[in-house]
Amino acid sequence: MRTPPSARALVLSMLLSLSFALPGCWTAPRAESHQGAMSDLVIDHILVHWKADNALVQTIDPQARTLRLATPLRRSSELYPISASVSGFEHLRPGDRIRATLVDELSVYMANAGITTDRIPPEAKVLSVDPAYRLLTIRFQDNGEEQTFKVDLHVKLNCIHAGDAVAFRPLKLTAFRTRK
Repeated sequence: MRTPPSARALVLSMLLSLSFALPGCWTAPRAESHQGAMSDLVIDHILVHWKADNALVQTIDPQARTLRLATPLRRSSELYPISASVSGFEHLRPGDRIRATLVDELSVYMANAGITTDRIPPEAKVLSVDPAYRLLTIRFQDNGEEQTFKVDLHVKLNCIHAGDAVAFRPLKLTAFRTRK
């Protein structure tokens, strides 16, 4: 059985239009390597919630609702705004030890050894990334302590690699408990 010429022309025109449409939807895969790269932002605005078990209150400003904390993991003390849901912080005094629940924002940079970023200086390095469980494990540069964070679903973990530099920005204190 022979195909009529009009059916052949229709199939040919469909194939031709499909061949023009496909390249607009598809791009060749690219291999990107961090090796030899300049210091550059990989991803930022990664919110992490973590607990500082033995944080030292250095200063407190009840009117501004801020608290300066020194934590065992960080090289310097950080100023944290106190979340509106937190009560009882007026009773804290400098020198008190607390267990604090904190929210920080992480920025991850591709970095060669010795290169610092022009934004926030990196405090840690990425040790491992587990995309299946959404885990990011880092090692702090000052004390060698390791911390694992569970990150949100929107974080593109496939962009983050072991050895990348991590910078922290304190966002808020969401809860605390006084330690004796």
